[in-house]
Amino acid sequence: MVQQRSRAFLKWAGGKYNLVSQIQQHLPQADCLVEPFVGAGSVFLNTQYAAYRLNDINADLIELYKIVQQQAERYIADARALFVDSA
Repeated sequence: MVQQRSRAFLKWAGGKYNLVSQIQQHLPQADCLVEPFVGAGSVFLNTQYAAYRLNDINADLIELYKIVQQQAERYIADARALFVDSA
């Protein structure tokens, strides 16, 4: 049976979504996954670690993840206003 993969909510240049299965084969068994290049997050979204340390050189990207983590409902409402016709 093929395991269904989760897609990130972002499209990101250099995304690892198509490589998740191969990457998973090389990940260590551990309590925490450290991702130095999280990008859209396809790897961490498709693993089951107890904790994650997500990093990226793009500070705006990391800030976006913090906003989504801490204020998900507000982020969704603000984003919806940009894409849904309120008329």
